[in-house]
Amino acid sequence: MKTRDEVEVLKANWTLDPCWDIYETEGFEDYREHLKEYQTDMEKGWKRKTKYIQVMENNNLRHLKLNETLQLKNGWLVLAVPGGWIYSWMTIEIKIHGPSSTFPEIAIFVPKPLQVGLKK
Repeated sequence: MKTRDEVEVLKANWTLDPCWDIYETEGFEDYREHLKEYQTDMEKGWKRKTKYIQVMENNNLRHLKLNETLQLKNGWLVLAVPGGWIYSWMTIEIKIHGPSSTFPEIAIFVPKPLQVGLKK
C-alpha cells in the first residue's frame, strides 16, 4: 500500500501534467475514490478559473484601441488590429548585421465577434 506522502507526490506530479485519469494510476488502487474526488475538484476549479480569466480578458480586449497591446497572465501578448486581435506567444530576438528585431514564434488572428441583430 502506498503512503500518504506518495499520494501527495502523485497529486503534485499529476497537477503539473494532468494528461491521464489520476485515479487509474497503477499502484494507487487503495486511494482510487480519494484521487477521483481530487481530480474532479481540480478540474472544476480549473474550469471556473478559465471562465473568469476569459471574461476578464474579453472585457479588457474590448477597450483596447487600434495598435494597443495587452499582456495576458498566461504569457500571451494581444495586439488590437482592424477586425480583431493578434495573439502572439514567445517572442524571439534576431540580429543580422545591425539592430536586432523581435518576432513572435506563434501568432494567431482572432476576429471580433459579429454584432448581428443589434439595434442602436
